Amino acid sequence: METKEAAEIRHLMNDVLTKNGEGARLKDMLTRLLVESGWKDEVNLMCRKVIQERGVDNITTDDIVNAVTPNARASVPAEVKKALLEKIRAALIKELEDREKENGTQ
Repeated sequence: METKEAAEIRHLMNDVLTKNGEGARLKDMLTRLLVESGWKDEVNLMCRKVIQERGVDNITTDDIVNAVTPNARASVPAEVKKALLEKIRAALIKELEDREKENGTQ
């Protein structure tokens, strides 16, 4: 069960990421980094392998997603995760600083 503090932090994060299109910019950055790193091509190959193993007539999109997702998530390059985390952290810090200035508590 999520604590009240964790729920507040999650709410703040959602606010920050939707404010001024920050979430969309982060999504675009993530997509670009994943393509540049070759991750997208790697996942594409994983999907093709699953389809070949099970047969195109014997598999659904959900089957492919369920088979590939764990390996796809695990194979996201560390530098991509780090870059995204840094951008999220910077956006949250900026938002907290802005709120402190608005409230005159700095």
